[in-house]
Parts: sequence; C-alpha cells; structure tokens
Amino acid sequence: MELQHPPRSPLTAQLIAARSLIQAETDQALTLTGRDVGTPILHFEPPEGTALFGPVISRLPAPAEALELWEHVVALSRFPGFAELKRSLREVPQLPALGVDPGQVGGQEDWQQGHRRQAES
Repeated sequence: MELQHPPRSPLTAQLIAARSLIQAETDQALTLTGRDVGTPILHFEPPEGTALFGPVISRLPAPAEALELWEHVVALSRFPGFAELKRSLREVPQLPALGVDPGQVGGQEDWQQGHRRQAES
C-alpha cells in the first residue's frame, strides 16, 4: 500500500521557503561570529564590518539611554580586536509586556552556556 501525501498548499510552500531563507541567513551570520553565540547577531558596516552577538539587555531603556547604548555598541564593533564583553548574572527581563512596571527592578538569575544555572543542592 502506497502512502498518499496531501498536496502542499501555497502557504506551506511559503513557510518552507521562509525557513530556508532564515536558516541561510543564520548560517551566514554564524560564519561572521563563530558558532558559540546566540541571537541577536548584529553585522556592522557590511560587508567588511564586524559581526557581534548582542547586546542582551533586560530593561527597556529610555530613548536617550537607548541612543547612548547603541553608540557604545557601535564603537566597540569598530575596535579591531574586540571579541566579547559578558557576564552570567542577569536580571529577569524587566519589561511591561511581562507585567513589570517601568523603573521596577526585579530578581537576578545566573546563566551558564546560554542556560539558567541550576541551584546546587
């Protein structure tokens, strides 16, 4: 007995194409940063510029703070030998969408290799 596959819809074809495009762009980004990073990956001044993972932030900055942060990230990307600036202790995301009031400071978590570090017994 031969299995019959349902015909693919145009939406299915679009999703497959989108997945392929996203995978190709991810692979390209990882060739610029190395494979031991997560997202976001930012590529500065392509095609020759540096690509970096980050920044990862836990609070929504005010517009002036966001601009200052961005200017510093761009400055770091322009330094030829810059590779990483990291810490594993992180705030739980302080975002209004998660029910946190602006300016409220929450708890911290310790992360290791991209995962929450499990409390030692």
